[in-house]
Amino acid sequence: MRDHIIKLFRTRVREGHPYVVGSSPGIRVKLNQNESPDRVPDAIRERLKDIVAGVDLNRYPSEQPTELRDTLASVSQVDPEYVLVTHGSNEFVHTLCIAFVETGRSALIPSPSFSLFANAVRLFGGTVLDVEADSNLDFPVERICAISAESRPELVIIASPNNPTGRDLGLNELEAIVEASPGMVVIDEAYWEFTNRESAISLLERYDNLIVMRTLSKAYGLAGLRIGYAIARPEIVSELMKIRLPFMVSNIDAALATDVLQDPQKIRTAAK
Repeated sequence: MRDHIIKLFRTRVREGHPYVVGSSPGIRVKLNQNESPDRVPDAIRERLKDIVAGVDLNRYPSEQPTELRDTLASVSQVDPEYVLVTHGSNEFVHTLCIAFVETGRSALIPSPSFSLFANAVRLFGGTVLDVEADSNLDFPVERICAISAESRPELVIIASPNNPTGRDLGLNELEAIVEASPGMVVIDEAYWEFTNRESAISLLERYDNLIVMRTLSKAYGLAGLRIGYAIARPEIVSELMKIRLPFMVSNIDAALATDVLQDPQKIRTAAK
């Protein structure tokens, strides 16, 4: 490969690294990806053929799959206008960076945390304000609030429960961070179903600078479908829709996810 061809790639791309986890054939419990070790219930698997057969594969999916969006809104106890269905949470992280990150802007991210957050911010030209965890791996909430108030990053990204430490913030601590931050605060609740606390979604009525991320990959055991969703004020959802690629969630994925979500309490019971 000629050197000047590689140099056509942006510097941030050349300096980065691919997100590669690798396969682990025959391994049931994979802590590096935190997949569910269990397949979806047999009753659901038996319906898969009929569900797929009913999907019109000749049609493009809608930008927001209506039935799935309505179902996710019901599960989350919000109006559908608050929900943005995504092709997994990873796709939404890139959407966030397109919306809020560029050269001269920054994102506050506690560490250690999910590596994709910082990688995506840097890829889009932003600066990462790295706030290290305490010696016992707890979130340094007071430091996060102080740095966010002083440095005014455009984004604050908090995974709670955190990946990889498992530490979780109480709702009052999450609210303190949102209150202290002039920028947009994103709470990643990928593992929320494994907690007993109230969701940060309950803060949306009081704060417009908040986005809550969720996924069906963990507790719901649907990592292979690539379904995530974000919950935010409708005005925020409308702005984010301007920059998303169209047709991100396939008709099959949307139909299967909608079916699984018909009994969310069963999933929560399994998660416990």
